[in-house]
Amino acid sequence: MQVTVVDGNNVTVSLDRGVAGVGIASISLVVINNANYLLITYTNGTTQTVGPVGVIQYSGTSPINVNGSVISLTTVPINLGGTGQTTAAAGLNALLPAQTSQANKYLQTDGTNASWDAVSLSTADITGILPVVNGGTGVGTSTGSGNTVLSTSPTLVTPVLGTPASATLTNATGLPVATGISGLGTGVATFLATPSSANLAAALTDETGTGAAVFATSPTLVTPALGTPASGVMTNVTGTAAGLTAGNVTTNANLTGAITSTGNATLLGSFTSANLASALTDETGTGVAVFATSPTLVTPNLGVATGTSFQGIIGNVTPAAGTFTTITGAILSRVVVIADAISITVNVDTTDIATQANTQAVGTLTINAPTGTAINGQKFILRLTSTNVQTFAWNAVFQGSTDISLPTASSGGGLTDYVGFIYNSTSSKWQMIAKVFGF
Repeated sequence: MQVTVVDGNNVTVSLDRGVAGVGIASISLVVINNANYLLITYTNGTTQTVGPVGVIQYSGTSPINVNGSVISLTTVPINLGGTGQTTAAAGLNALLPAQTSQANKYLQTDGTNASWDAVSLSTADITGILPVVNGGTGVGTSTGSGNTVLSTSPTLVTPVLGTPASATLTNATGLPVATGISGLGTGVATFLATPSSANLAAALTDETGTGAAVFATSPTLVTPALGTPASGVMTNVTGTAAGLTAGNVTTNANLTGAITSTGNATLLGSFTSANLASALTDETGTGVAVFATSPTLVTPNLGVATGTSFQGIIGNVTPAAGTFTTITGAILSRVVVIADAISITVNVDTTDIATQANTQAVGTLTINAPTGTAINGQKFILRLTSTNVQTFAWNAVFQGSTDISLPTASSGGGLTDYVGFIYNSTSSKWQMIAKVFGF
């Protein structure tokens, strides 16, 4: 006989022997002596009992073979106490309560029925150390009470730290100076909270004087009372005219002698030429003081000079400077030597006679436009001694006349040539008035 599983509730039984033309009308389960048997009823009315039937878990596929009188059913119908499924997972799901919307829950029983429930653990349910990544603290012991802090850089609101063994307060803020720092000197906490000069003075134990603190190396002090300094440099002191009088500085050894000399105190109070002359003891002449090295003196009365040189204003000529070999009855010109070169430039502010000893090879000698400020009627003479003949190249500011033309070349041969000019401000030209060659 062969048994074939049809579904979870039905099987097909085939006999490998029997009466031809006789089929099975029905199969039913009967219990004989506490054992399960199959009662087979044939179509001709006869019956046959097969068994006992053993129950094993089905792990293969249909058909199920029956050896002899023992039939092993691997899929037991639900109404016979089985799951009606052919796989372990399907059989388990058939036995469990409905799993829809019950993800991440576990099966629990109330003593009568099983149902799904969320995880709710107590300390009695957990052993070992639960890692932080799984929602634990990663430690097996704790200190103190309150909320667990897991961050390496937590923000703690109003924590009570107690007395830490060590700490780095680089970024700490809000530390109350008056009550938060111990070991400070008298007045230091007050100064740190309100850093005024008065509080600094109260905190210091070796200060000098009173008032506001001065830290600058070049401070501006308004109306300070200096007392009597042991020393001082008054190079840049201003505004002392009223204070530096003979009466006020008589006790200062560095100033008394100078200020109390005749006229000095008056001079410091009113710096005029007359007061300066009154204070000086070795002055020459009277009137307004002259300090410039090249002054312009309007109608000065020079008196009778006794020296051997003179610098000043003669007639309408106003030279910046000049050297005269005598001042008795004659006035000599300022002679300026021009360096040996292929050109000549005369500065009319300092020159009356420009002289050059020219040793250049035969060529062109350029006479450039004079420098300085020319004055109408001013004169100068060019005196040239040339070793070789030089062809003149005159600047356009020089002008000859129909009577005397500008020379074209020097004499050469070591001879000396003279050319004289006078300045005409109307035409802005240096006009030639004399020419004498070959000395």
